[in-house]
Amino acid sequence: MTRWPYAELHYRPAGRGALFLPWPALYADVPCRLTPGEDLPLLISVRHADRWPCRLHSLRLLLVDPEGRLSERAIEGEWRLGKHMEALVPARIPLPRPGSWEFLLDGVLEADGRRLPFRNQSSPAFPEESLRCEVLAVPDPGLPGLRWGDCQVHGSATRDMVEFGAPLPLLKEAARALALDWFCLTDHSYDLVRGQRDTQRDPAFPRWRELQQESAEQNAAGGPRALVGEELSCAGLRGGVLHLLLLGQRTLLEGGSDGGGRFPWSRPEHGLRQALDLLDGEALAIASHPGEKPSLLERAVLLRRDWRGEDLRQLEHWQICNGGHREEWRRGLRQAIRLWGEGRRGLLLAGNDSHGSFSINREVRIPSRSVIQHRRHLFGNWRSGIFRQPGLELAALRSGPVLLGNGPLLWFGSEEGPCGADQAACRLRWQVPERCGRPIEVDLLQGDGNGESVIQRMVDAPARGELSLPGIRKDGWLRAELRSPRGEALTNPLWN
Repeated sequence: MTRWPYAELHYRPAGRGALFLPWPALYADVPCRLTPGEDLPLLISVRHADRWPCRLHSLRLLLVDPEGRLSERAIEGEWRLGKHMEALVPARIPLPRPGSWEFLLDGVLEADGRRLPFRNQSSPAFPEESLRCEVLAVPDPGLPGLRWGDCQVHGSATRDMVEFGAPLPLLKEAARALALDWFCLTDHSYDLVRGQRDTQRDPAFPRWRELQQESAEQNAAGGPRALVGEELSCAGLRGGVLHLLLLGQRTLLEGGSDGGGRFPWSRPEHGLRQALDLLDGEALAIASHPGEKPSLLERAVLLRRDWRGEDLRQLEHWQICNGGHREEWRRGLRQAIRLWGEGRRGLLLAGNDSHGSFSINREVRIPSRSVIQHRRHLFGNWRSGIFRQPGLELAALRSGPVLLGNGPLLWFGSEEGPCGADQAACRLRWQVPERCGRPIEVDLLQGDGNGESVIQRMVDAPARGELSLPGIRKDGWLRAELRSPRGEALTNPLWN
């Protein structure tokens, strides 16, 4: 569960150390995919330019196309940086051919006669690694009325001793490039309860007010919609700290126990049941990445622990797909199968828990002595698909149907969409884009109170296909999974 991009390098909990950066923290990135017809936005996040005002200039982008050919592009312009958080899109670049592109951005920060040349980020602590974007030859498959989104995203209200998230304008730019229709802004409760300055507490929760206002303004401007929520730190039924996603909640629930600004071993302000009792009538509560296990350090110091069955029984929505390792969402899926067998008809959801990571993830390793980069938990990679109009996303997530995948499309229904009232005409259907590779394996599973088993498996399945469905056992369900070399999808249960 430890995941702390963008790396915050301006605190010194362990002394000045090698990671301290006496310049603004600048990170350049690009969306991990690009929909046909869209230009590639170059995304730059900058933090703490209010402490170190400077000038950004001399941007030069090195591009490597899918055939390995190197080219270079100068980006004209000069930007004066002086705000606490800056969001820049210095260029939108047309990419002429599909395939995997790589990028390196060189530039210069300058202040008071000092110059800091950089490549991709302002801190020299990170090893040089390229930004990557897969340009699609054709759009990923869709259905009439299907709207894709990301259920867990951290924006710039998430900022503390080890991390900060992406500014909302950059999330909107990336969502448009990825053909996302919506995403859920779920900043940490322990960051939202802090004041405008990181060293102060303010009971009026100014960050929460700012987030609500900014998202409303951005949504009014059109484009992908931001659904505001929080990732609440609350106590599990047997103690410890769990993370609970709250969407559509008008008032912020305070949860500061496992943030960097609190004393270790602090107790959560709310228990899980108490938090659920405090929700507004329209709010939606979701178990945040229930298949992931906290690290030993998180368990020992921050008291975080993994979700147990008794905790998950309090909820009807479980975000098992979290943009990370397959074994993590499989662990969450096994918990869901047990609960379905008990008669709980909970819905699975997918997101990525991205903290400003579009094509690369940059983290500080505690205790702030080293850094690491990887390509998991990227914004928009795993997606949840819903069938409601803009403004009704919460209703769709609450009642379904919800599709899950990171490229392939898998659903129970007709060519026009998911099953309606007439399940007799329903079939299992799938479409797999070429980018996800071959071979394709499709499993149809049947479950009941005794568990779940594969009743039909197709190996080397076609990229587009369908299967007829057997009858569903009393109090049972059907479910399906699809695997390919570079893509996966799974359905929610189809109930009797």
